[in-house]
Amino acid sequence: RIEAGAVYLPYFGDLVAAQRGRGVFRNGRPVQAPASGRAARQLKYARLCIARGGAEPAAMSRRPLSDLLGGCADTLNYGSCAMAMIAVALGCVDAFVMPAQKYWDLAAGWCILRELGVPVGIWKNGWRERLSERQLTQATDKDLLDVAAAATSPLFRQFSRTLKTGDSPRVS
Repeated sequence: RIEAGAVYLPYFGDLVAAQRGRGVFRNGRPVQAPASGRAARQLKYARLCIARGGAEPAAMSRRPLSDLLGGCADTLNYGSCAMAMIAVALGCVDAFVMPAQKYWDLAAGWCILRELGVPVGIWKNGWRERLSERQLTQATDKDLLDVAAAATSPLFRQFSRTLKTGDSPRVS
């Protein structure tokens, strides 16, 4: 099991940390889940953080990533899986998606999102095989993992459906 995780964002001077069953803290102060009333419930209204991760550059122009890019209200790229996960946790963006990540890129953020109750999924094999927490803890340095999260369950379900119907991004 993943018991704890922390992400330090030096540019912002923020340390966000979580421990199983103890909550999430930003610079020592408790963090609440993103307010579902403000968060987008549909892809067409969502502010999405998306990046290609370790996938080849052309992955952004192919399904499923192209479907997400073309279907949302706004996109941005923090260039970091951990930073994107924290942006969802803190309510800065509605959702994020990033293919071809190593487990160390997402384990701490996954723990933080889990503690907040934010829907998050991790897949292998081009969004085809969803992983459990146990499978995540058994990932090796050879595994490339695809990850997505959304501040609301309806938006996460839309993402999951879109990702399942797409093509597998190839790794560069």
